[in-house]
Amino acid sequence: DASFFITAGDTVPITVVRGDQKLTFNVRATLHPASQNVPMLPDGTQLPAAAALRPNQAIPLKLESEAQP
Repeated sequence: DASFFITAGDTVPITVVRGDQKLTFNVRATLHPASQNVPMLPDGTQLPAAAALRPNQAIPLKLESEAQP
């Protein structure tokens, strides 16, 4: 059981094992699709939403598989 947080722009390795085959994918996190309002600096530079969050605030990533009905 593991819990961790990533920020938009972070690249993390995700390893998938099926049978005797092991594949590792480097996945880059992006902003959540529902994020419509991108913070902007006074000079017009847009910031990723994660940069505008308070320190240690993030969106958790759930890696558990859903129960099958």
